[in-house]
Amino acid sequence: MYFAVSIGELERCFLAGFIEGEASLSVRVLNGGQSFSCEMALKQRDDEQDTLEWLLALTGVGRLYRIPARATSKPQIGWLVNTQADCEELLALIEPCGFHGRRAAELALWRRAVTAWTNGGGDERRSTLGALKAELTAARAYGGGAPSATPLAGRRQLLGYISGFVCAEGCFGFSSGRPRFSVHLRRDDKPLLELLAASTGLGTVTEHHPAALNPSATWKVAGRTQLAELRELLWQAGLPGRKAREMEAWGVAVDELNRAGGRPRRDRLEAARRRLSGLRAYRSPERAELLRLPGRDLSAESLEALGAWSRSTTGKLSSTEYMRWRGDQPHAPPRSTIVRRFGSWHGALEAAGLGDRIARAPRRVGGEARRRARRDAQRARLVAAVRRFEREHGRLPRALEFFRWRYERAIEAPSQGSVYRLFPGGWTEVLDETRQEAGATV
Repeated sequence: MYFAVSIGELERCFLAGFIEGEASLSVRVLNGGQSFSCEMALKQRDDEQDTLEWLLALTGVGRLYRIPARATSKPQIGWLVNTQADCEELLALIEPCGFHGRRAAELALWRRAVTAWTNGGGDERRSTLGALKAELTAARAYGGGAPSATPLAGRRQLLGYISGFVCAEGCFGFSSGRPRFSVHLRRDDKPLLELLAASTGLGTVTEHHPAALNPSATWKVAGRTQLAELRELLWQAGLPGRKAREMEAWGVAVDELNRAGGRPRRDRLEAARRRLSGLRAYRSPERAELLRLPGRDLSAESLEALGAWSRSTTGKLSSTEYMRWRGDQPHAPPRSTIVRRFGSWHGALEAAGLGDRIARAPRRVGGEARRRARRDAQRARLVAAVRRFEREHGRLPRALEFFRWRYERAIEAPSQGSVYRLFPGGWTEVLDETRQEAGATV
C-alpha cells in the first residue's frame, strides 16, 4: 500500500506547510560530478523525536538519523528522503496542497529535478540536473526570486497548512508579561506572512531592516481576542509533539488574558510563562532508538507494475513504452529501478514471465576474446588518463579527485562504476598498474 493513498487532506497540507517552513530541497553532486541525486532534508532538536517519528510513520518515506551536538548546538535528528521512489512519493503527498510562499518556485524546480533523475539517463540527465541545481541555488538566495504568495484553497487546506507551518516556524511567547504569537522570516517571505494574516484575519505583518543583516518580516498576533481566535484555530488543526505542549501552556495564559472581568491575574500569567519556558528548554529524549521503516520490496513492486502494464497493452514490450505508461502510474517503479533490481530490462521481463513479448533480443557482445579485448582497452584508457593527471599535477590522484578531474578533462576515460568493475582491487590496483606502466616505458 502506498502512503499517499491513505493520507487525508489535513495531513497532506500539514506536511506541505512543515516542509516549506523547515526543509531543504536540493540536488546533490555525486562521484566527482559524474552523477546527481535529489534529496529533501530537515533537522530538529532531538527532543522533537516524537514529531519526526510521527512524520516518518505518516509518510512512509525516508529515514531518521542522529546528529551529534557541535559547539553550542544541541543534538539533533535529521529526516532524509533521497531515493528515487521516496522523492516521488513525497511529491505525491505534498503537491496537492503545495508551497504557498516564495519557496513554491523551489518546489517546482525540485519536481523537475526528480523527474529528470528518475526518468532520464546519460549526459542529458547530467546536464539537466546540473542546470537545475544552479537554478535551485539561485532561487534560495535572498532576493533570488520575486516574492509571491499563492492563496489557500478552502478551510481544511488552511487548517492543515498553517498547523504545519506554525510547527516549523511559529513562536508561542510572552512580551511584557502577556502572551504573544509570532513568525519571523526573511523579508522576501513577507507575502506569505501577509497571506496567513489575511486568511486568518489575525495579527499584523511588519518589516525590520537591521544594519548588518538581510531585511526580515514578522507576523505578530497580540490582541487578547485575536490570540483566543488563533488558539482555537490551531486546536482545530492540531499540532504534534513539543509544539502541542507549548501551545497548551501558552493557551492557559490566553484564557487568563480573556477571563471574565477583563483583569488577568498576574500570578497566573507568570506561572504560565514559567511553564512555557520550561517546555521550550532542551531536555534529552528518553528513548535513544529511532523509528525505522520496513524496507520496500522493490522487486515485487517492479514485477507487479510490469504485469499491470502488460495487461493494459498489446504487442511487444519496450522500455520506452513502459515509461510512457508510467506517466499515468506515478507509484510504479521507474525503468532505472527495475533494471537495477534485475540486472537488465530483458532480465526483468523474463522474471515477470513476459519473455515472449520482449521488443527485441538483447545485443550480443561477442565471444570471450572480444570481451577481453574490450576490457583491456578500457583499462588502458583509464591508465592513460591517470598518467595524464600525473603529468599535469606532478603526482598520482586520489580516487574522487580523479573522478572530478575526469568529468572536466578526460570524459573518454571509464566512469567510476566501470573503474571498479575493471579493477576489482579498487583504486589501489589502478595506481599499481599505472606505476607498472610508467616503469615499463622508462
